[in-house]
Order: sequence, then C-alpha cells, then structure tokens
Amino acid sequence: MAFRNHLRRKAYIFFGNNVTFEPSPSIYTQSTWKAHLPELTDHELMLLVSTGKPQQLAELFTRHHRKLYNFFRKLGNSPVVSEDLVQETFIRMLRYASSYKESGQFIPWMYQVARNSAADNFSDKEYEDITDEAVLAEIPAQTLNNPELLQAEVETGQQLQRALLRLPHDKRELVLLSRIRELGSADLAQLFACSQSVIKVRLHRSLLLLREYFDEERQGHD
Repeated sequence: MAFRNHLRRKAYIFFGNNVTFEPSPSIYTQSTWKAHLPELTDHELMLLVSTGKPQQLAELFTRHHRKLYNFFRKLGNSPVVSEDLVQETFIRMLRYASSYKESGQFIPWMYQVARNSAADNFSDKEYEDITDEAVLAEIPAQTLNNPELLQAEVETGQQLQRALLRLPHDKRELVLLSRIRELGSADLAQLFACSQSVIKVRLHRSLLLLREYFDEERQGHD
C-alpha cells in the first residue's frame, strides 16, 4: 500500500487534474464504479483513455504498476529509478494514448512503452544487486513457513538472480519478458522487431547462457 501511495503522489505531480488514481464519481456512482471497472478489460480501458477519458488510466495503474516495478527492478534498476520508470511509463501511455488502436493488445503495447522508457534511462553503470528482494518476492507463501524449504528456495533463487544479472541487457530483458504469460512468441517478435523464428533462437541462446551462469553460481556456492 505504501508503495502504491508513493507512486500515486508522484503521479499527481505530473498528471495534475487529468488523472486521479481513485474512482471518479463524476462518471459512475460510488456504488457502481467498483462493480463496473473490473468488467472492463485492459484493452477496453485503454481505448477509453485513447478517446479522451484519461481518468480510466487509474484502473490500469492499479492493475499493472507492481508488475512494471518488478520488471524494472529485475533489469537491475534501483528502487527509486524503478519507481520513476513506472511513473514515466504511465505518463507515456497517456501521452501516446491516441496511437493505441482498437485492434491492439494492451499488454504488449504497455511493455513496449516500458521498454522505451527503460532504454531512454539506460546507462553503462553497474547494475544493482537485487538478489534478496527479487527472490523473496517470488517465494510461495506456504514455503515461508517451512524453514528447510525456505532456505533451499532462497539459495536457488539467489543463484538464479545473480545469473540473470550477469546476462547482457538485451538478453536479460528478453528472458524476463518471456516469463510474462500474456506475451507469446508473436508478441516478443514484435517487441524486438524480428521474426518469430529469430526470437525463438534468441530466447534459446539467452536461456542457454543463463543456465551456464546459473551452473557457475551453484559451483561457486558449493
């Protein structure tokens, strides 16, 4: 909750009165708003934004800000930079809303905007080690109550995250995006501006390199 409220405050500065990250009673009554919005798909909400209803971006923010934050963190960005990139992504989504097409798909489009935001912020600096945060975020709740399983999960997860951070930026980005279930090979090919056959080869090579780094991390631990 604190994370979302922090991003809301930052977003208010940029969006001003155009977008409020709370339900707007001027469009729906308080009793029908929450019941109505979940019925709308991401695509339908973005179409409303594209036709001059920017307040609908609030629901998209609620649904996706945490996913974007985790994506930026796993790329190796600091918490502050990751928050800024989430903010920048939503600002760009609003700025370029008119380019969103009725035939489009929201998730691929959102991650393309996110990739562009990250690319504009990219530098050759050494990436921050986010191992512990990333590992704990993905451990199932039931495992947290089992000390033996928890230790094994943490050790394996730390090794995998360190291996991921050793990948070149483009390969790390591809591996992370390939784990998003809403993105198929056709979506990845479009995001990386290549054919499906080429993206499959790139992903295969990236995973092989990740496995090589992971094995080295495990051997170093042993």
